Amino acid sequence: MLAGAATNWCIRATAYGALERGYDLTLIEDAHTTETMVLDDGFHVEASSVIQELNIAMTWVTYPGRTNSTATAEQVDFNMPGGRR
Repeated sequence: MLAGAATNWCIRATAYGALERGYDLTLIEDAHTTETMVLDDGFHVEASSVIQELNIAMTWVTYPGRTNSTATAEQVDFNMPGGRR
């Protein structure tokens, strides 16, 4: 299970790092966040777009022998092995 802050850096790196190292992964889609990024030229990358993109990526990326998915916090039982209700 993965949740936290800085979707565009920490969460993304941890997600791909976990999969690369052989872990199965469930990204808690409503429990990671970031800030809107303002680039030097004034262009804004909205936080909601960054969050949505990683949620989508975690539904289609595949690694051999691993499972990865997304779930809402409500869908996860943090007390059960495997985590799904």
